[in-house]
Amino acid sequence: MIYMESKCLSIKYYECLLLLENNIIEIKMNDNILRVTGENLMIKYYSDQEVIIYGKIDCLRFL
Repeated sequence: MIYMESKCLSIKYYECLLLLENNIIEIKMNDNILRVTGENLMIKYYSDQEVIIYGKIDCLRFL
């Protein structure tokens, strides 16, 4: 489940973080990988069920 506001992205029920860089974050979901690209991306909060990303988000892509 994904919720997005202007500079905030909330992802629930993810499995794990695969890649964490300034402009790319990849997150393993149940059946695929979610790639978030943008500028100044950072994780503001995470738990075993939710991760919240802040920054200028340009693109969401399932791989």
